[in-house]
Amino acid sequence: MPQLKGRSVDATANEPASATDTQSSTPSKSEQFLKSSHQFRQALRRVINQSGVTADGEARPIPRQVLSASAGIASSTLNNLLVSDEKARLEPPNPTLEVICKLGEALNVSPALLLMTDDDWKKLASAVVTYLTVLAPAEQFREFVSQTVAN
Repeated sequence: MPQLKGRSVDATANEPASATDTQSSTPSKSEQFLKSSHQFRQALRRVINQSGVTADGEARPIPRQVLSASAGIASSTLNNLLVSDEKARLEPPNPTLEVICKLGEALNVSPALLLMTDDDWKKLASAVVTYLTVLAPAEQFREFVSQTVAN
């Protein structure tokens, strides 16, 4: 059986569903899709809760109506993306890339930030720490040497 990143590839995965597969009321979703959908909802909620601003300049949630209008998406679409975890277990939100991009633009964040998992954030944090502790001082040293040699 072919391998893909250490996993077996099922050659029958692209074949039409059998009669027993179509009897299920909810199509089976991959574990990765369910995890990503959950992470997307969490990230979207976090950003929404920090995107509004009070008169004092404090962060506050941006109203859903304002966000949907700013993003150019229907408020029902936004509400479907922010369903409860209980409802999402039955029918997980599956926004299009266009909707994710519109939300990112309206919220002034990269669409990628809305799709990052907890593991992605840990890897990013680790990379930043590595940069700050190892690479940045090395760059500063190279700059110091080049300035010293130039004088």
